[in-house]
Amino acid sequence: MWSVTKARKGADAKHHVAVLVLGDMGRSPRMQYHCASLSKMGDTDVSFVGFGGEPCSREVEENRRVAKVELAQPFAGCSRRFWLLWAPLKVLFQALQLLLVLTLGLRRVEAVLVQNPPSIPVLAVARLATWAVGARLVIDWHNFGYTILSHTLGTASPIVRVSRVYERLFGRLGDAHLCVTAAMRDWLRENWQIDATVVHDKAPKFFRPTPPAERHALFGRLHAALAHVPESAGLARAVPVTDSDRQTLLTVAGEGGAPPCARKDRPAVLFSSTSWTPDEDFGILLDALELVNKAAVASPTRYPPFLVIVTGKGPQKAEYEARIRAEPMSRVAVRTLWLEADDYPRIVGCADLGISLHVSTSGLDLPMKVVDMFGAGVPVCAVGFPCLGELVQHGNTGLVFADSKELASQILRLFDGWPRTAEHDSKPRELKGLSPSDTACLHGASLCSPEEREAATARASEAAKGNLLAMLQAGVMRQRAVDWDANWNAAAKPVFRRGFAC
Repeated sequence: MWSVTKARKGADAKHHVAVLVLGDMGRSPRMQYHCASLSKMGDTDVSFVGFGGEPCSREVEENRRVAKVELAQPFAGCSRRFWLLWAPLKVLFQALQLLLVLTLGLRRVEAVLVQNPPSIPVLAVARLATWAVGARLVIDWHNFGYTILSHTLGTASPIVRVSRVYERLFGRLGDAHLCVTAAMRDWLRENWQIDATVVHDKAPKFFRPTPPAERHALFGRLHAALAHVPESAGLARAVPVTDSDRQTLLTVAGEGGAPPCARKDRPAVLFSSTSWTPDEDFGILLDALELVNKAAVASPTRYPPFLVIVTGKGPQKAEYEARIRAEPMSRVAVRTLWLEADDYPRIVGCADLGISLHVSTSGLDLPMKVVDMFGAGVPVCAVGFPCLGELVQHGNTGLVFADSKELASQILRLFDGWPRTAEHDSKPRELKGLSPSDTACLHGASLCSPEEREAATARASEAAKGNLLAMLQAGVMRQRAVDWDANWNAAAKPVFRRGFAC
């Protein structure tokens, strides 16, 4: 029923934690980060339990302390037309499989960390299994299962009402709780009498501004996908590409063996990652880009050409790709990509601006993609919702918009007169007047002390005066000083230490 697709290497550690996600392990970044952090405690083995699919990050795949346990998915190909017939059978199969894995399939665990949602049947089965083996149940609240159901079924649906009762009942039976925002912590306490510890999402250290040599290699590999498709003709005329080894859309190889550098005529790079679902209205971005294109066509010397890179998989991807092909733009090229796990942080670190279309079903969770962008030093324009201010500080690390017209206005404002030469790039790491030590400090938090980093950021802000995009990028660099490891050690590590036997 299940299989160990990656075994641990070496002797068993003193403690053992199971990390459970009823989803694709490779598309569950926060749970991957939990696995890596637990393994760094020095005396803890981790069993990562979930569905197969995309590969996990190198921190998990190459971690000698982390084993991957892949669950079977016999109902994966069933038609949604007959959902009411096979869904109950699927839930029963998942419940039985999870119970067997957690009680008989793993070396004895001291704690099980469960992602919620999904809630059914995970919360009930994990609680029963942990009681059976004498382990603690730690629930990591990312959102609420019943609010996701209500988005498609409506709040009045009996299924949604039952789901809410179930989630509250079994959620309250957890031994410890983590959550992603202070707003969610307060809601859980006030409505369900659950005390949770806030562990804000932070990007791990492998998210960083991508150096020119890596940008050159990455865009060389992506040359065909980015440049040689019909709807890219307008961008190709604005930014000609002749040789992917010598020149990419963003970089040009140095003369005489010199390292690559930014092209003087490179496009501005916008980045977005989406699940291609109704709760992320991608039409908002396409409508905004059409307005941006009109302005760029009317004032080609005022605005640069734009390359928009979109990653992710989901049910509405084909629909929007058809619209992109049907409505080509001469100064904006939109590319949809699916990248290897190692290339995702690199492409994020190449962007000049990130776009987030995430709207929380509960109003209490935050978009992970923005965390990734901030880790790479990229400011964002994000659609607003109640607790977004815990992550995006309007005017400091990004801009918040309500509709496509406001988003288009923000993009045009940020790139109005955008400098595109290597000497006057808008990124803080390339601002004219910054010393090499300041640039190195802004590149990686581990390279300097907090005091040095604060001073470097202040000098970057001074150099960015009059350049809103660069000012936002300097604000992001300041915020990224605290990474996932430091955040997790301060907030989550004590939760697990308290539950371990001496």
